[in-house]
Amino acid sequence: MNKKLTVRTENGRVRYCVLDAQQDFEKQLSEVLGIQPGYGRAVRVYEEEICVEDYYSNETIGSFAVLAIEDTALPVSLRWADVT
Repeated sequence: MNKKLTVRTENGRVRYCVLDAQQDFEKQLSEVLGIQPGYGRAVRVYEEEICVEDYYSNETIGSFAVLAIEDTALPVSLRWADVT
């Protein structure tokens, strides 16, 4: 079963993506956010927050509040979609 991740962005938008529960969430979210290895950015998943960090300075440069992570029959979608 896949996981539907619903977040609130820093500007207040509520969005979701669908992750493969059998794969690493940080790697999948890197794809969602367009973060590629070697550019000094990393995604960290915490219980209540997803952070984009600069791994040279270890500073958070962006974050998303996790609203829900729930089982879903939806197919994997490594793109943000607005909650309507």
